Amino acid sequence: MSENPVSLSGAQMLASCLERAGVERIYGIVGTSNIAFVNALYDKRDKIRYVSARHEQVAASMADAEGRLTGKPGICLTHSGPGTLNATMSVANAYKDCAPLILISGTVRPALKGSDGLIEADHSKVIEPVCKGTFQVMDLAEMPAVFSSAYRLAMTPAKGPVLIEVPENLWQAEEKVDLDALDLTLPSTGAADQTTVEGVIQAFRDADRPLLLAGGGVFEADAAALVRRLADEANVRVVTTGNGRGVIPESHDLCLGRVGFFGNPVADKAIEQADLILGFGCCLSDLITWEYTAEIAGKVVIVNADPEAAMIQPESYEVDLEFVGADVGQFLEEFLGLLEQSPVRKSDECMDSILPVKELWDAQLGAAISSNKTPLSAGRVVRALSDLAPENAVFTGGAGLSTLYVNCFTRIESPRSFFAPNNFGAMGFGFPALLASGIIAPDRPCLCILGDGDFMMTLQDIETAVREGVTGVVLILNDNSYRALRYSQQILYEGRIYGTEHSNPDFVKLSEAFGAAGYLIETPDKIVPVLKEALGCGKLAIVDARIDPEDPAPANIEAILKMRGLAG
Repeated sequence: MSENPVSLSGAQMLASCLERAGVERIYGIVGTSNIAFVNALYDKRDKIRYVSARHEQVAASMADAEGRLTGKPGICLTHSGPGTLNATMSVANAYKDCAPLILISGTVRPALKGSDGLIEADHSKVIEPVCKGTFQVMDLAEMPAVFSSAYRLAMTPAKGPVLIEVPENLWQAEEKVDLDALDLTLPSTGAADQTTVEGVIQAFRDADRPLLLAGGGVFEADAAALVRRLADEANVRVVTTGNGRGVIPESHDLCLGRVGFFGNPVADKAIEQADLILGFGCCLSDLITWEYTAEIAGKVVIVNADPEAAMIQPESYEVDLEFVGADVGQFLEEFLGLLEQSPVRKSDECMDSILPVKELWDAQLGAAISSNKTPLSAGRVVRALSDLAPENAVFTGGAGLSTLYVNCFTRIESPRSFFAPNNFGAMGFGFPALLASGIIAPDRPCLCILGDGDFMMTLQDIETAVREGVTGVVLILNDNSYRALRYSQQILYEGRIYGTEHSNPDFVKLSEAFGAAGYLIETPDKIVPVLKEALGCGKLAIVDARIDPEDPAPANIEAILKMRGLAG
């Protein structure tokens, strides 16, 4: 202990730990098990902003979005029992998408633990499968050490969520503590040995059709500029994962877009015809490979600081895979340095076999963008918003069929600019992600595109947006249904539509009742004028776009049929 320990309550200790960690915001909902901690935050309100949400799912998703946008843990505070369990789905989103998040939960007093009392639940047992670790503070003297361990774990690749539980009685108990014992030093990530790098470079030189595959780990290594530099200097095409969108501007000639499920057939074709795939900050997931039905004939080299990324794909999936456990940025720096000694520039002929696919895909997208039908073409509305958005705009998305439109009709032009529940597919993330983005980055336009079913799950937090002064646009693709499932019923179950259609409130009146701006788009001629007005209104704007429920969603139909075992 240092020579000058300080006497603090448990609530003050944790608030001080958060302040020393550079935390600027906490999202949460107050309850009897954490109210003493909220009281301590009152004294820190000039340094740490407490944002009260209207549902724990929203609070935790806002913290998740903060982790994705800043690269540092978002903080969520929940009440014991129901409150913490309400946040579980959002914790799972963060876990699946490798977003750093610290969930702080109050718990019942130790004397009541195990009595099956009011607001008691075994949080650790419930949340453990969907987070990196759970921690309990049982002695106030341990608070700095517990927080240090939780913080480091959340920030160690692959990043993710952790849980810290604090019994209600410890918030107000006091003890002398050494805050200098807080240790937030992160372990260094490994570097690839030169022999490995040289071997990858030789494979790259020998390849006729190399391809770069960029994932979200590129952002965590601050290596997006290096990936783009490699692509530009060697004239190599780039495909991305959902979390990797924005590694290279999607308007760039070398960017083929998102690959796999929710992606596009051009990127899928590039993966199949490549004789070498260099993957950075990613893995061979079920989404990339269409549940491991994509035929990848070329060699695959994955560079990832997370050693578990090597064990994602099942053993039955036959692929020539080499895993390099190393920091992506360090690897690329060394790779580019060695490559510059004898530069190589690849031929554009690798696109020859892809061009027919690209022409068909571009024609499909073009038909949607130019459509004058009523109800509206979702593709036309989404592309219009994307075209109006500046390059630094933040896009957030939800789950369901709207995801296809968001991935195919928006252009993500800068790093850390697209957030969605890419690997868990849980509805209820997109709107909270916009709220957090608007609070964290008020200088960047924040745009959320999601379906009506998704928006209805979190719309109560329009109040949070208005109270916190969040500006941004929520574009609702309103077809009065869970359309992905309705479509499945039409195709697979002989049109037996049941439980997938619903009605919605008047979103314009609802928005205005909360104090937000509400807009309606029903005809093509209103799309651009209304979106321009919404973007410039200076407050949260909610746009209800009436979409054709029979609108053909953009997708790689051949890959879908193969994944479902309906085609060879």
